Amino acid sequence: MAAFDPLSYKVPGEYQYEGITFSIAFPDISYDMLDGWQVKESDVVVTTFPKSGTWWISEIVAQVLDQRGGPSVPYIEMGFPGVPTGIKTLDTMKDPRLLKSHLSYKFFERKVEIDNLKVVVVLRDPRDVLVSYYHMYQSEQLGGFPGSFSDFFQLVKAKKLLCGCPLDWAASWWQKKDLPNVLLVTYEDMKADCGQVVRSIASFLGRSLSDKRVDAIVEHCSFGEMKKRKPIFVPDGFYRKGLVGDWNNHFSVEEAKYAKELIRQKFGPVGLRLYE
Repeated sequence: MAAFDPLSYKVPGEYQYEGITFSIAFPDISYDMLDGWQVKESDVVVTTFPKSGTWWISEIVAQVLDQRGGPSVPYIEMGFPGVPTGIKTLDTMKDPRLLKSHLSYKFFERKVEIDNLKVVVVLRDPRDVLVSYYHMYQSEQLGGFPGSFSDFFQLVKAKKLLCGCPLDWAASWWQKKDLPNVLLVTYEDMKADCGQVVRSIASFLGRSLSDKRVDAIVEHCSFGEMKKRKPIFVPDGFYRKGLVGDWNNHFSVEEAKYAKELIRQKFGPVGLRLYE
């Protein structure tokens, strides 16, 4: 039996756009895909790289806006059989319209800088992202990656991950953190003091919340409570541990050294010092 070659692995319907890997779940990807969006003042987008607390931040922002969150928040760019992409359902959504995305800043540049679209961005230590992403790659949704974490790391080195390099993604948004319509938070801050993150989001969106309401949102959006509400279509293992620093239990010495150097190369030039 031939040895498994991780570089031959492809997610279902894999294709490339401008050097970034996408799958069948991402139809019609292009840098001008948002051109028809007439941004309203109340529109809000939450954006993360995959496995960086996407549903968590969606749930928090939805609660601040008194909406349903998590899986009920549509992805701008993702669609499935019978489920159109969020960008195609904008006209059917009630205000304030809340959407989520895994796209890098370049896709949003004109909407953010010209139309003043409000965006809440979450960064996470890219090493923890990779550990969580590895487990997601093993799911049926992404074709059931059969290799080890070291095999998966070969995809990282070859720049073949779905949605691209998490460090490039983070650097693209980090450079826009000082725009008044962009709020950047970290996964680590959400873990350390979720209440303060809720307050920051509420202030950013012009919402006034009592301490009691903040506490209620934090409880509603806790890992345990969200895991209880996992939709039936979400595979087991989607909610894993949500730990900070779990990468130390998975990376080899060589992989840790490679990641440290990559963080220096990608984050150093843009002044991102959070994960040195």
